[in-house]
Amino acid sequence: MQNRLPYIIRGKRGKKGNWEKTRLPRKTIVHVNRNHIIKNINKSPQERKPVIAVKTSNSVVLESGNKRKTKFYTNQLEIPYPCRIIYLSTR
Repeated sequence: MQNRLPYIIRGKRGKKGNWEKTRLPRKTIVHVNRNHIIKNINKSPQERKPVIAVKTSNSVVLESGNKRKTKFYTNQLEIPYPCRIIYLSTR
């Protein structure tokens, strides 16, 4: 008792609600494959491989039931922010 008044403790009744949590955006990774750049030096322009790999966290379900992250290669990538990545194999 404090000053002749009862001390009141706030009750803990279960877990806090999780309906107001913000979701994080899905992660996307851009990787420049250095090995492809080195291999492209001595090849003709038609035989060159794309060197920019884009990996996303979006899962793709295969026929076997396994999940796999998506990954694709390209030579040019435009990001919806003030940014652009271009690989010119002629230089």
